[in-house]
Amino acid sequence: SKVLFIAVVISLTAGWKVPAQSDIEKTKHLNNRANYNPAIIARTDYLYLFSNVRHQWTGVDGSPKVLNVQASEYFHNLRSAFGVSLVGDKIGITRSYNPMLSYAYRIAIDDDFSFSMGLSLGMFYRSVDGSLFEAEIINDPSLRYSKEEIFQPDANVGVEFLSPYLILGLSSTHLLSIGSADPSFQN
Repeated sequence: SKVLFIAVVISLTAGWKVPAQSDIEKTKHLNNRANYNPAIIARTDYLYLFSNVRHQWTGVDGSPKVLNVQASEYFHNLRSAFGVSLVGDKIGITRSYNPMLSYAYRIAIDDDFSFSMGLSLGMFYRSVDGSLFEAEIINDPSLRYSKEEIFQPDANVGVEFLSPYLILGLSSTHLLSIGSADPSFQN
């Protein structure tokens, strides 16, 4: 029965294509969840400013460089938060930038519990500069030696439930690229 169940699951899912997106390394923004869930900017106690600049393997050509900055403020009279962010990532021959404007609406259930809904809108830019390849086989036909760029509108959406002992959120990023045939969004 277990073998039959596994066989049915594999046969039903084997033909599915699941696209993926590439974001900056997760370890670089664990302290800034707003990159994934815009509902988190509805913090009521303070102006939130975040920055993270990282240059890994200094002195090595093409080494990863990450820029991650964000600012947001909650306005009690509007029960809303507004924010701005910029994420930049350079790894080898690829560069990506993702500036976003964010909005979140907060519903206070009581002093300890709240529910927030958020939306981020902005642009996504990625470039791949094939002229920077250092191929062992000159003019390798499997490599593109030109520079390719993509600019595309971008959107993130999320919800969050907050209590003194639990933060529960659900979000989706790069909504406008889901199902895109353009390989610039996929790795």
